[in-house]
Amino acid sequence: MDLIIALVWPAFIGAVLWWLRADIPRLFSALVDRVEKGDPAEAFGVKLGVSHPKLPTETPVAPLPAPKSPAKADPGPPHEIYLLHKYTRDKSLDKNGRRYYRLNIWIEADGIDLGTISSVTYHLHETFDNPLRVVSDHSTAFELTTAAWGSFLLFADITFKDGTMWRIERYLNF
Repeated sequence: MDLIIALVWPAFIGAVLWWLRADIPRLFSALVDRVEKGDPAEAFGVKLGVSHPKLPTETPVAPLPAPKSPAKADPGPPHEIYLLHKYTRDKSLDKNGRRYYRLNIWIEADGIDLGTISSVTYHLHETFDNPLRVVSDHSTAFELTTAAWGSFLLFADITFKDGTMWRIERYLNF
């Protein structure tokens, strides 16, 4: 008798899954589609896909002007210049139910003197006030300090003193 009782629930669940077998792939497909779009999804107390902010399919970024001099060609990935970031949670900045972080972004280079760079233009997410930020101080590794509440794809235009430009990117997560 105990064996029959122990088998009732697995048999019931198996019967329900068999009865819904045509709908299960559509359910998973809809869930995956929703999560990929960044929309929240919740089922049975499990939350998936919460994303702040939602990025558009194509992140708008100002086009690069043509380089003034072909002295340096963009080497293509992997670059010799890297974007790095660190973050610190800062509860004092929280507002509108969003958790804010202090954010530091800078560049490092392998085999390239940062003194040959005249400026770095950071393209922050469009939700920032003044999303284009230009930093010209190579002694700080062109560090930008700001606050943010959500992960996003950052682009940086590196302008060399000879007029050549490189674009690099980094996904900022915290």
